[in-house]
Amino acid sequence: MAAQTKSVESSIKDKLSSLPANGTNHRIYKVPKHFGKVKRECYTPFVVSIGPIYYKKNLKSSQELKLRHLQCFMELVRMHSDRAYNLGQFQVFLERWEGKARSFYADKISLGRDDFLEMLMVDAAFIICYIMLRSLPKNFLPINPMKNMRAWEDKVQQDLFLADNQLPFLLVHDLYHEAFGRVADQILFKELVCSFIGQTNIPGRAAASSVGRVKVRDISDIKDFVDFLRICCLPPKLRHNQIQESNVNMLCCLPLKCSHDRDQENNDVKPTWCLPCNKHSGLNLEDDEETDQLPPKAKELKDAGVKFLATPGKNLLDIKYTGGVLQIPKFSIQDNTEAILRSLIFSEQCHHYEDSYFTDYAFFLDALIDTPEDVQVLVQNKITDPCLGSDDEVATIINRITTCSMLYAPNFYYSQVSRDLHAHVTNRRNKWRAILMRDYFNHPWSLISVVYLVLLLILTVLQVYTGFKG
Repeated sequence: MAAQTKSVESSIKDKLSSLPANGTNHRIYKVPKHFGKVKRECYTPFVVSIGPIYYKKNLKSSQELKLRHLQCFMELVRMHSDRAYNLGQFQVFLERWEGKARSFYADKISLGRDDFLEMLMVDAAFIICYIMLRSLPKNFLPINPMKNMRAWEDKVQQDLFLADNQLPFLLVHDLYHEAFGRVADQILFKELVCSFIGQTNIPGRAAASSVGRVKVRDISDIKDFVDFLRICCLPPKLRHNQIQESNVNMLCCLPLKCSHDRDQENNDVKPTWCLPCNKHSGLNLEDDEETDQLPPKAKELKDAGVKFLATPGKNLLDIKYTGGVLQIPKFSIQDNTEAILRSLIFSEQCHHYEDSYFTDYAFFLDALIDTPEDVQVLVQNKITDPCLGSDDEVATIINRITTCSMLYAPNFYYSQVSRDLHAHVTNRRNKWRAILMRDYFNHPWSLISVVYLVLLLILTVLQVYTGFKG
């Protein structure tokens, strides 16, 4: 018996000793399979694989396209760099990066040394060349490997911002500055990336091309291009005071039951809402006051007299409510919107769970938009311009984005906005005022008629009064 116990103990120790080091240095995580159950194409590259996770997987044209960009990259180095570099010298530079680059990936990389270094060179050169082609004057770049491939542009741009289709940002940044020397000192890589994003149709493009330039300028720990986009879009006012944990004993993470769940009855994955719970009491999600942290539906707000105002989209996450007016930055629903937002949310789930912004934004929109009627409210107020077709499609996309995601309720960024909206909706005076304005004063002639009737009533009363007096 003792021998058997020692054997089991030895086996467990061997397994513990073979565990990889704790992933404090991990930057890039592979998207779990259960995320793909919702919509796999939102997490899978269409045209170009970047990094080791999708290396040479079912993308036959990907390698040729990347090699053509590598060829273009070498030509650009020859034309504009003050250093005479060849591929061998770049490989020496990347060899110094190998160990660090491998440690950035949470999953064990099966690629051998040569394949891994080749992948780093080809993929990094592709990213640099592709971004330069779209950010610099045409006379700076005599050739374009995608000149006759315009139909692929949107999907390539989407591929560059998929959660696990990534290279470490610092590696690409350092290779650019190593390759272009003085030119890189004058045209910073971060500036190029901001200019590039500003010319795409991905969410946050307005922020990246304006306020985002300042936000990323002094940030050294940018994990990848998804993280870069997130930093560009951070709202002007960030969280400063964390929620006190004195009254929070644990987090209850429960499925968020919404009316749109009717489309997901056969699906085992749902949005998740995490609420603070007292360990001595149970929690009823529907009755708990914490559910006020999510806003009412747009149609309900409109019926209660809340005005909607579209603000410039350069601060995508800057949603405000003041004086009965809900201010929401303009946004559009494109083919790539769902995929990019999902990648941003997944990145926050990995790195910024208790300090999330895009996750909170998605949950806010998910609660605000539940039916096509809610979408129509935003369309009528020019807050969104759906490019995909029907309002029903837009509602479905918004409702689906939060599936599989978890929200840290104590730090919900829009909790005060939501509470103020609930306070407006539950105020009877606001409801009656809204009904009065909608049913009786919704047209100038209605107001004139009411004024006329009031004057007529006053004159009638005066006539009766003077008649009695006389």
